Amino acid sequence: MAGALATAHRQAQLKIRARTLRELNALWPGIDWSNLDRAFPVWVELVSGIVARNRADSTTLAAAYLKATRKAAGILGAAPISLAGPVPDSQLFTSLWVTAGLGVQAAGADPALADTAVAKAFVKSSGAVTRLVLAGGRETITETTRADPRAVGFERVTSPNCCDFCSDLAAMAETNPALATDFEAHDHCGCSAEPVYG
Repeated sequence: MAGALATAHRQAQLKIRARTLRELNALWPGIDWSNLDRAFPVWVELVSGIVARNRADSTTLAAAYLKATRKAAGILGAAPISLAGPVPDSQLFTSLWVTAGLGVQAAGADPALADTAVAKAFVKSSGAVTRLVLAGGRETITETTRADPRAVGFERVTSPNCCDFCSDLAAMAETNPALATDFEAHDHCGCSAEPVYG
């Protein structure tokens, strides 16, 4: 079961996710999806700014959380924090093309399909974007925990109604935190990580 610091951190990360979704939702209606060749690169450029800002916030929040958890565990001194870097442009472009571009492209000019395709593209791409944003905090925690000689590993902090995938990973990490090396997250995932110290 997650401690108070871990629960508070997860809630703070979810606020970053909510802000990211609001920003994406505000941006979406301004894109003319009827001309994908022109619209997609413009949209990617705008989304890139949203991802960079919110990922940086997720990373900064995780760094402060790591310092607080180490202090709460009674460990003196500070471990070097391994801050997650930005999302590579090619990774962001590919994620957005797969989750949004392909669906809109498949609908083509058929008006009967276009509205549904665009709506589905928003849902899929928003999941990918929020995963990339929150990965900033997740990677900061996992990389720092891996490098910290006082850390055993990390446990997964889930919501009460998380999916089976996350529930299974959380159960494995709780049994043996040292086995949890990378944080696996799906699109729309709201899980976080809690360092475990020995």
